[in-house]
Amino acid sequence: RDYRFLQSTKPNPNAEIGVSSRSLDETKWVVSYIRSDGPTEYVIYDKPTQSITKLFVSKPKLLKYTFAEMEDVRIPAHDGLELVAYLTRSQTTKPTPLILLVHGGPWARDTWGFNPRAQWFANRGYATLQVNYRGSTSYGKTFLHKGDGQWGVGDMQTDLTSAVEW
Repeated sequence: RDYRFLQSTKPNPNAEIGVSSRSLDETKWVVSYIRSDGPTEYVIYDKPTQSITKLFVSKPKLLKYTFAEMEDVRIPAHDGLELVAYLTRSQTTKPTPLILLVHGGPWARDTWGFNPRAQWFANRGYATLQVNYRGSTSYGKTFLHKGDGQWGVGDMQTDLTSAVEW
């Protein structure tokens, strides 16, 4: 019931709902609406009355601009391993040059949400692909350890090549 109500109050249909905090009696929640095409917006949700009060926007000056949406994509690696990636396109109707934006680590990962660098590239006519290659965190130990000894060579590098060829 609460989630359905919060879904109906989203400022953007593609926003993800997150609960940042709750009161001890769980009657008040701090809720975030996370978007890939704009700043995160925060509200206070009053559970008993099912009402929200706007709290703040993470970067309010960005609300006046239009940004590209980030797409969640799955890419098969050369050996069939599924790679989770995020694609931000400046145009959806025609091909554009592609930038492969590689996250640090390898014990790190890319996540869905507003990415200033991807938006900067999209604003200049480029698509940006962010790949969680083998060795990236948050996909389980097996996926993480598939990157062992592969830093900059072997399957980890081939994952990036597979993503660009996709």
